[in-house]
Amino acid sequence: MPTDKESKDVSRRSFIQRTALGGAGLLIATDILGPELAASTPKSANAAMIGVPFEARERVRLGIIGVGGRGSSLLEDLLAIEKVEVKAICDFVP
Repeated sequence: MPTDKESKDVSRRSFIQRTALGGAGLLIATDILGPELAASTPKSANAAMIGVPFEARERVRLGIIGVGGRGSSLLEDLLAIEKVEVKAICDFVP
């Protein structure tokens, strides 16, 4: 369990490193479970969304994780689009 000091010292780099380790753990778990996990996953879960029909929405609502450099530029672009709402932003740097 991290102490208060450790939780305040989280950087983007350590966050990405921890996330990558978690992803690697999921890959290893998937490899170990193999056919059992694949059998329980619907085939459509791996399908691309190209060509999949969807109901049009009046507004598009989204959230952004990480708004440093490129994220700030993306945020400005999204806010300039009519009928797009940015509902949440998450970043380590206030």
